[in-house]
Amino acid sequence: GSGSPTDFSEDVDIRLGTANATVNTNGNGVTLDAQAAGSGDTLTLGESGDVGVFNAGDGFTVDASGGYSGELTVSASLASGDALDVFTGSAQTTVIGDGAINSGTIRVDATQLLDNTDLVIEGSDRVEVTNLQGDIAGASGSGTLEVTTASDAVLDIATGSNDSAITGTGSGGAVTVDASAMTDDRLDIDGEASFTVTNVGSSNRI
Repeated sequence: GSGSPTDFSEDVDIRLGTANATVNTNGNGVTLDAQAAGSGDTLTLGESGDVGVFNAGDGFTVDASGGYSGELTVSASLASGDALDVFTGSAQTTVIGDGAINSGTIRVDATQLLDNTDLVIEGSDRVEVTNLQGDIAGASGSGTLEVTTASDAVLDIATGSNDSAITGTGSGGAVTVDASAMTDDRLDIDGEASFTVTNVGSSNRI
């Protein structure tokens, strides 16, 4: 790995080392294998090419918050009790968990995710989302979901098939929740925002 920015003129595959890394995509697709990256290492993304990060492990951080505008996919490789951090860019972001349900935790800071833009959640890890103003497409997620919205955000959340807790921040906020994927699960709602919840099964609890 290298702490120096790297620019590319064509689609490339990269194996990260045990150091911080900065990748400027130059508008091209980049696939990054983070298996060798260590706890405390940060991958910083720039420009607009789509990026896929795989084998993201415990203590690793993907930071796309500094102006990155491509679509980002982060696939986790977390053992029980492990966690990683993702700071989204402005475009659609997908996080994918692995392993046993709620084994690891993916923490997502969605401050930069644009309004009406999806955060897609797939797989089995627990996902904690903060500063959300975009939407969540979480129907393919099977871990627990915890969301705190940005102040006065108006957004849609499709839950996964596990317990969900959503805090709507600000009295001007409005959160529409589609609970159709929930089966015998609990949905907790809190905060000053208004909530509309649809497709609640008879075995679910609010």
